[in-house]
Amino acid sequence: MNALISLITRAGYADRILNERQLARILGGSDDRRYGQGFVTLTALNQYFGNLAF
Repeated sequence: MNALISLITRAGYADRILNERQLARILGGSDDRRYGQGFVTLTALNQYFGNLAF
C-alpha cells in the first residue's frame, strides 16, 4: 500500500500493534518525518477500508 507498510512487514511486525519506539527504529529519521509518514499511511488505509475514525 505504501512504503511504511512495506517496512513494517519486512521488519516482522505485520501482525502487531507498534509502540513509538518500535516505529522509530523501523523508520528512522525525525519525529516530524515519522508523523508525516504515519499520516500518509492512515490516509491510505482510510481510502482503502472506508471511513475510519482517527
